[in-house]
Amino acid sequence: MHSTKSLLWRSFSAIALTCLGFPDVANAATIAPPFQNQLQIDRISGSFFDNNPSRITQMAFGPDKRLYAITQNRGVYSFAYDLNSGILSDGKTATNISGLGIGFLGNTMYLSAYDKIVRLSDDNINGIWGESGETNVNIVEGIPSGDNTVDQIQIQGNTLYIGIGNRTIDGTNVIFSGNDSLGETSYGGTISWIQDLTLVPSIPNAAQLRDNNGNLLSGLDFLTNSSPYTSTAKDKLIVHSSGARNPFGIAFDRDGNLWMTNNYNRANSNGDGTSNTRPNYSLDNDLSDDVYDQFFKVAPLADYGYANPNGRNNPQALAAGFFAPENRVTSTTFDNLFTDSFILHDPKNPKGLGPSASPDGFDFYKGNKLPIQFQNKAFITRFNKGPIVETDGENSLSYGDVVLVDPSTGDVSLVADGFQNPLDILADSEGLLVADYSGGIYRIKSASSSTQPVPEPSTVLGLLTAAACGAIAKPVRRTIAKRQAKSA
Repeated sequence: MHSTKSLLWRSFSAIALTCLGFPDVANAATIAPPFQNQLQIDRISGSFFDNNPSRITQMAFGPDKRLYAITQNRGVYSFAYDLNSGILSDGKTATNISGLGIGFLGNTMYLSAYDKIVRLSDDNINGIWGESGETNVNIVEGIPSGDNTVDQIQIQGNTLYIGIGNRTIDGTNVIFSGNDSLGETSYGGTISWIQDLTLVPSIPNAAQLRDNNGNLLSGLDFLTNSSPYTSTAKDKLIVHSSGARNPFGIAFDRDGNLWMTNNYNRANSNGDGTSNTRPNYSLDNDLSDDVYDQFFKVAPLADYGYANPNGRNNPQALAAGFFAPENRVTSTTFDNLFTDSFILHDPKNPKGLGPSASPDGFDFYKGNKLPIQFQNKAFITRFNKGPIVETDGENSLSYGDVVLVDPSTGDVSLVADGFQNPLDILADSEGLLVADYSGGIYRIKSASSSTQPVPEPSTVLGLLTAAACGAIAKPVRRTIAKRQAKSA
């Protein structure tokens, strides 16, 4: 499947080798039963995507208050957005550049376009970005890509943050985009950053690293090059933190902390923090011990634990402070890398994000219009509708939903399901916009029109009540015989 799909599919690690259908018709996304008295969901994209699924990969509000949405293969859409009604109108194409990430600094647009970062302007304010005479420049080119690529963007102050997935499927081999065993590069599985965009001139490759002779570095130059780890240049794309696999979604909470979703490999957990990767990203006959996808609080120099050889064997990276034991960060959500009991994940009553869920775009609700238990919580898409079926056919998993994560406890609750392939979430003051890659755009808002009080930061965490979480179904435990058969 991946050999014939676009680069987007190489970035969605959790759906490889899974048979997915992408109907072009709208489907009925609904709020999960525990929250139906508190939240409602509406499709707000009208007829825009009735005949063609959106293919939206990230959304952002522009300086003109329009909603912008970059797509996998159709450039960037923009829409007039009525905050009160939630209705989208006046859809147009802002640029034909496609990719996985979009963000704004003032009146400047930044895009992650697979292996590059693009800067654009709309000087004549006609809604078409990067026209002749306007800024349209690749400030970084040749970011290593393969089975995964450059992911979503966030901008805070003058700093651009970007997730970069591993070019390999398992730390060693590329199997969906060229079939090589060249391995990983120093950018793979990182949150990288340009610390001060105002220092980057609008000339090609201005934020790109160079070697000691002044030659631009790109692509496989970074197989052994340590400069993304060792450089301290504020105007270049360098590594912020490492040890992820495919850090697709990134977003800030109310307090300005950066978080990310991480798509783990198809691997069996050993329960001690390590895993055994399965060959060719294959499924097996037991989903219960498949390593769960993860949700991390991002920190400088952090090591998120994925055992790639790219930086861990690089003495310069180690000397720069990366991969130090004290910088190890674990997933905020339940991670069955660390457990002595394996239980089949239940997507309707989730503990953790589950295996092969492909948690991707997300956002924190920072306003006061949703009930208080949703404020400063993370709403995360789980892209993979599936079904993901064990090789013996006994059990399967299906997602295609949005879950709520309490960042203080890691507790996960199903909020809405019935999507095809939800891929991104963007919060506004009224609620959250959800982009379905294989459908349209939805808005989750309060079922009540009353304004809720905003709690102080010290009390905002941990307010999700047990009643709101709903009944927790008893997990399905695997038979002893099946576990013994697998380990034999």
